[in-house]
Amino acid sequence: MKKVKDITSLSFELLKYDKSQWGPLWRDIVLSKAPTLFSLYMRENEVDFKAITTFYDSLERREYDSLYWKYNKFSEQIRWVLFESAGRIYRQSIADFGIFLSVGINRNTFSFFRTKKGVVMFIDIWFLLGVNHEKKLGKIFKVDAITTLFTCNYQRIQSGTE
Repeated sequence: MKKVKDITSLSFELLKYDKSQWGPLWRDIVLSKAPTLFSLYMRENEVDFKAITTFYDSLERREYDSLYWKYNKFSEQIRWVLFESAGRIYRQSIADFGIFLSVGINRNTFSFFRTKKGVVMFIDIWFLLGVNHEKKLGKIFKVDAITTLFTCNYQRIQSGTE
């Protein structure tokens, strides 16, 4: 698998629609484009489709627009850190991994789970840049920290001590 993939555009696609449709459309626009990834993300965070719908129904338009613009401002910096981290992970002889940037539901910054293709690190940008959880990217999001976090979770998942 060996990849870093930004799939935030799937969730930001919802901004093209009326806010009242975000929750119901999430399944068609987001889940249907990456069903394995989002199904595992939902299981890891112990949420169902109803919880996702409730989350999107509770969002304010201004809050979601703000996340979109913040992400556009910081996306290059975030991707650079992830590509550097992926290179370091790969140099540790870990080849079956993927790092995905997406819009989650503001539960955890990082979720880890196994797919058929390898171990996935799912990064929820709500937690990095969201209104209620604004972080200074330079403190929480460093190459060494991401590499170490992934490696520890990879070893935990590989050994079956989940």
